[in-house]
Amino acid sequence: MKNVNVIGLAAAVVMALTMASQAAVLYDVAFAGDTPGTQPPTGAPVAGGTSTHVQWVNPSSGSASLHAWVQSSMTDPVTTNTFGTGSALELMDQDAVSGYASARLVLDDSDKVSTTSSNKIAVITWDMMLFNPSSGSNSGKLYLNLRTAASGGTLLAQLSFSASSGSVGFYTPVDSGAADPLSLGTSYSIKVELNYEASTMRYFVNGAEQEAVNINPALEFGSADWTTGTTSVLRVGVDNLKIETLEVPEPGSIGLMIFGGFAVLLSRRIAR
Repeated sequence: MKNVNVIGLAAAVVMALTMASQAAVLYDVAFAGDTPGTQPPTGAPVAGGTSTHVQWVNPSSGSASLHAWVQSSMTDPVTTNTFGTGSALELMDQDAVSGYASARLVLDDSDKVSTTSSNKIAVITWDMMLFNPSSGSNSGKLYLNLRTAASGGTLLAQLSFSASSGSVGFYTPVDSGAADPLSLGTSYSIKVELNYEASTMRYFVNGAEQEAVNINPALEFGSADWTTGTTSVLRVGVDNLKIETLEVPEPGSIGLMIFGGFAVLLSRRIAR
């Protein structure tokens, strides 16, 4: 009976903790089913719901040398690694003059994340590969721009992925991080976490934290765009673009988590 009571208590703790931390998936964009060789379908953000299409892409149609097109598979010419298990988005920019390739996710006004929103943590995740050039050399960078709104919004934070060296740089209006290396022709799962309770941005590669920098908490989070520079020469694949928001766990919830862990350990002891 004691064992049953402790297990029941542990289950109740886990349930209470789950209810205390609410998550909202605002974007969950995979490109499976989209037509290869064309730009992906676009759609407006869903207030309080999940959008499954990007909100905007550039250029509007594109060409072989400058486009944001869905591709069924992409292979690196040097490593021969393939990117994407199905369709993924190819940002191709071989125009080093003024053009750029970009995809953007914009949050509905009611879902923007700030110090006053109910969910004060925003998590942006995606998969990507920076490709080696088939000839010549890469130049420029792929940028992840986090803004208060769409392209006209204030820049909250920026990550820059170098197409030539594979290094990743960090910038916010109040802080910057050291460059971290990535390998060209290799797939990575990337995560960026904005925490308005702690005023920080954290960056993860394949689940391992790489950097943490400070952000300006007065600037709300309202959009994310993956874009090449206007003078870049590069090719990159991105897939599984996702934005979700989370509540900051209350101290009481953290205490419940610790207590629940002790309860589970105790139940195992009693069961022996």
